[in-house]
Amino acid sequence: MVVVGAYLVFSGVSLVASLKAHSRQASQASGAASQSASAPASGAKPPVAPTPPPSASAVDDLFAVSDACLKQIKAADWEGARKTCEAGLESAKDPKVMRALHYNLAAISRHDKRLDARRSRTSTR
Repeated sequence: MVVVGAYLVFSGVSLVASLKAHSRQASQASGAASQSASAPASGAKPPVAPTPPPSASAVDDLFAVSDACLKQIKAADWEGARKTCEAGLESAKDPKVMRALHYNLAAISRHDKRLDARRSRTSTR
């Protein structure tokens, strides 16, 4: 039994290794084929200017209002968080930022509903 189990493990490992090698060879071959197909007939490649990555500060500034709202939620400043999110929705233009602000407002609403439910349970006792 041990010999059969060891053989199965060994054959599985060698199968995985051969599949990885085949995958690597296929990706290298397709990369070489695409480079040769896209090369101009003259043989000289035109210079391509690298595209600069978007600045991190622009992305950080984009989500600044949403991040401020989230920090207030984590600090349990629910009214401040609601005001921050609503103010951010008035000025936000990016759909991702608006989605984040709506998500935060939903979390605030869920918290308010839980508070209301707790208050109604304690007042009826």
